[in-house]
Amino acid sequence: MELAKSNTLRITPPAFSLFSTSRMLEMDDFAQYMKTEPSAHLNYSQLGMFVSSLARINGAVSIFLPGEAKWLSELLHGNFYVAFTSINETVVYNTCIEPEWISKDLEHINKCLFSQEDFLSQTVYLYDGVKDCFEVALETGGATRSEEHT
Repeated sequence: MELAKSNTLRITPPAFSLFSTSRMLEMDDFAQYMKTEPSAHLNYSQLGMFVSSLARINGAVSIFLPGEAKWLSELLHGNFYVAFTSINETVVYNTCIEPEWISKDLEHINKCLFSQEDFLSQTVYLYDGVKDCFEVALETGGATRSEEHT
């Protein structure tokens, strides 16, 4: 299992990008960018950010790599919402954005931009940095649940 994790991180390292930029950055470079670029946190707060692999292939799972969500929570100073836009990426949203809006955005993305083969979920998740776990924030159809996914 440890070898699989190590190989995944080496072959397809996680990468991050704000909507305002198109360049994917690895963890250290992204952390530096978020710390030094004055508009970075404002852009994230208003628009969100992509999480994927550096190759942008099968990168949706990057958010689940060991320590990844916790690191991101600390970098972003709190909890965040996650929407899986395809098998290739997730979008991380600030908690000031309502899950209902995220769900509508996700529905639009799923209908317009990706093939059915790339579809993952219409569910919006909340990452709780204190508990270090994901919870369902909003399911398709608008129902909310408090079920936790660790």
